[in-house]
Parts: sequence; C-alpha cells; structure tokens
Amino acid sequence: MNNKFWIVFLHTYVTKLKSKSFFISTIITAFIVFGISQLDRIIEAFSDNGQKTIGVIDETNGWYEALQSQLQSNKEIKLVRHDKSEEQAKELVQTEKWYAYIVLDVQNGQPKVTYYAKNIAPESVTKHLYNGRKPLIR
Repeated sequence: MNNKFWIVFLHTYVTKLKSKSFFISTIITAFIVFGISQLDRIIEAFSDNGQKTIGVIDETNGWYEALQSQLQSNKEIKLVRHDKSEEQAKELVQTEKWYAYIVLDVQNGQPKVTYYAKNIAPESVTKHLYNGRKPLIR
C-alpha cells in the first residue's frame, strides 16, 4: 500500500513540474523576488535628478581651477564659482537652486575645506569629491 502512494505521488509531482503553468509561475516568482530585493537600487536609478550644482567660494584664489579640472569629466556635479558671501550661498542652498556649496581656505598653512548642504551628502556626491585617490576634502 505504501509503495502505491509513492508511485502516484511521484507521477503527479513530475506531471506538475513539466506543465507550462508551473514553469511560467516559477519564472514570474523569481522576477518578483529579484525585483523586491533590488527595489532600493531601482528607485535610486529613477529618482536621480541628474547634475547637482555645487557652489565654490574660493578664498585661496587658485584651488577652484584645480577642483574644476579634476571634476571636469564628471557628469553628476557642476561647479559654480561664487564670489559673494557665505550667507548668500547658504540661501541658494536653502532655496534648492544649488545642491551644496564648498568654501576653500588656508589656515596656518593647512588647507581647510568646508562643505555645506541642506541634507547630508549622498555617497554619489562625496565619492566624486574624494575621488578615490587623493581627497579634495579632509
């Protein structure tokens, strides 16, 4: 009796595995699981606003050009020289005309860089500023 059960069970199981509906539902389920696991990356890919404008206040009279030449090939960041006050730059960030601003300065012979943004900078912006090899911001 026990032997007949397994024969019927195995025959039914193999028949269901070979059916077209089982194959299609397995593929659909795999896509759904993959889509849910990658949901954060999918949202990030479609919500990217493109190029971020970052104002630069250069009090060193020379670092802006070096920073701009280093980020010249970068399509995500657009640098804009700002010769006015930090308060005006902060207002441009608060009104979301700029994504952030940077103040380049020298104190006691050491470079000093101040970064200001409305929100904490995402990795996509800071990784380009650090540039992997030699950091522009310390």
